[in-house]
Amino acid sequence: MSRWQLRVGPLVLGDLVRIEEYYKEVAPEQIPRWRREFKTITQAIKQNPFLSHEDRPNIRHRATSIFPYHIWFVLNEDSHTVTLVAVIHRRRDPAIAALRASCT
Repeated sequence: MSRWQLRVGPLVLGDLVRIEEYYKEVAPEQIPRWRREFKTITQAIKQNPFLSHEDRPNIRHRATSIFPYHIWFVLNEDSHTVTLVAVIHRRRDPAIAALRASCT
């Protein structure tokens, strides 16, 4: 299967900044590890987004292994793109991701 094109929604960068700001305060040594995990998971999503859990039609997420976050994305099969819409703590309401997805 060919790779999908990855796009980053406008609010995702804010999510990533907030995550790194948190780790700067509590465990700055974890930031490189977080970045590696995020990159690994987004690469896996690009390889095969269908391996991720489908929460709602075309809205999927994949949990990080080490950190307590879910990476939410919208799948567009026509354009062969995956658009990241949220990176949120697993305890946050997933409706946040659905709301963001509806704006893409």
